Amino acid sequence: MNCYVIGDSADVAKTVTEYNVYAFADIVGDFCGVHLTEEYAKNTRFKKRIAQGTVSVGLPSTATGYMAAKAPQA
Repeated sequence: MNCYVIGDSADVAKTVTEYNVYAFADIVGDFCGVHLTEEYAKNTRFKKRIAQGTVSVGLPSTATGYMAAKAPQA
């Protein structure tokens, strides 16, 4: 495919919100306290709530989709 050249890139920026964390927990069933409960998270090594790690896996997928959009339609 000639639509790509070395050095092409795609950028994705996302602020993960409270809603995103709860919605993701509902979709995948990850209701771990470190994601959803501030009181629980205080007693972890993170000291505060964190988003599920797999949320970040979806972001490269978005960037890949941006790159795929450059490909010619079959």
